[in-house]
Amino acid sequence: MARNGEAGLTFRPCHYNQTRRLGQILLEIAATDNGALFITTFRNTGNSNKLLSELNLNIAVLGMNEQTQVKLGENRGKSLHHDFAARVLQKHSATEGKISNDDATDRMQISWHGSLGLSHCSECAVAAWVSHRKNSRPFRPPVVT
Repeated sequence: MARNGEAGLTFRPCHYNQTRRLGQILLEIAATDNGALFITTFRNTGNSNKLLSELNLNIAVLGMNEQTQVKLGENRGKSLHHDFAARVLQKHSATEGKISNDDATDRMQISWHGSLGLSHCSECAVAAWVSHRKNSRPFRPPVVT
């Protein structure tokens, strides 16, 4: 979570590590003088290294603790509270990433890095997921019944 305040950006350390059948994603965020940088690595744990070239990284900057003053309609005059409202959505293709071999596991991995647009919210959260290049739906493990 990042908070834009008078004293500048402050960050809680953020490492999200989620293992699925397809792979493992690691998101690291670091504060800079100009905002924030991200490094995201997706390690393939599946059988096909060819899949990496077909992946997109999706990163959403989410606004927290936001208020909207409603001017018209049934909620006119009310103040509505919002959390996790998407403010910025970035999509990065595999060609923007760096594909390499993870020597420790002998699996292929892809890494992306860039900057986050945190100026769109005073309190921010970040969500990241990988998807196939043809759509933005997150990869999910198969349902076991």
